[in-house]
Amino acid sequence: GVFIWSDGFCDTVTNIIYITNIQLEKNEVASEYDWRSMAHELALCQRYYCKSYDQNIIPGTATATGIAAIDISGLANTDHIIRINPKFPQTMRSSSTVTVYDLAGTPGKVTMIAGNNIIGTVSLQADSGFRVEGTNGFVSTSRVLQLQYIAVAEL
Repeated sequence: GVFIWSDGFCDTVTNIIYITNIQLEKNEVASEYDWRSMAHELALCQRYYCKSYDQNIIPGTATATGIAAIDISGLANTDHIIRINPKFPQTMRSSSTVTVYDLAGTPGKVTMIAGNNIIGTVSLQADSGFRVEGTNGFVSTSRVLQLQYIAVAEL
């Protein structure tokens, strides 16, 4: 078992106790401490879960920071479909389940030149990335596909 004691320090909600550099052992003898950098720990975690959002941003938040996108202009004035293949920051442990979000934070949607709330169709999910496509819905000389995503390959 693990027991942590604080004599009166944490008696109010505003007090915080930080516990770091702890390592649990199977045996009675302690081994040398296995220190890992935050970057290394993040890379290991991203084998199971990753997102396009910044690490401190909750998925579904309305933001353009970190988006996967393509923007093209000067094309024929027609309706159009756009497909892009975002790559994950780390190879995941297996094919993942991907959820896309438009820039308003709506799950299952993407943002195109027509605006938010356009169906984002996810396909070709793999351990290294996926494909997403959207159909704009009206004619335009510009092509825009913007999205956020999360990918989950948990055990």
